[in-house]
Amino acid sequence: MLVLPGTGKNNEQFRSDDASCRQQTQQQLATLPELDSNGEGQQIYDISYMQCMYGKGHRVPIPRELTYGMKQEWHSPPPPNLPAPPQHTQPTDQH
Repeated sequence: MLVLPGTGKNNEQFRSDDASCRQQTQQQLATLPELDSNGEGQQIYDISYMQCMYGKGHRVPIPRELTYGMKQEWHSPPPPNLPAPPQHTQPTDQH
C-alpha cells in the first residue's frame, strides 16, 4: 500500500504514524469474525490503514479498485470574476 508523507511531515513522523496505524489496523482485524479467503481481510486492512494514515495528515492515493467503477472527473474552479448565473423567475398566474 503506497502512502506518502503529508505536507510538513518529516520521515520520523511518517514512520511513527505508519507503525501506529499498522498496530491499530491489526487490532481492528483481530476483533472481526472469521474472514473469507478471497482477499477480504487484505482489503479491510488496506482501507483501515489508508484511513488511519489519511487521518494523520499523510497523502494516500486511492487505488482504482476502490473507486467502485465511478468515473472521476476533475474540473478546475471557475475564475474568481465569473458572474453568477441569471436567476429565472416563474411567471405568476393572475386572473
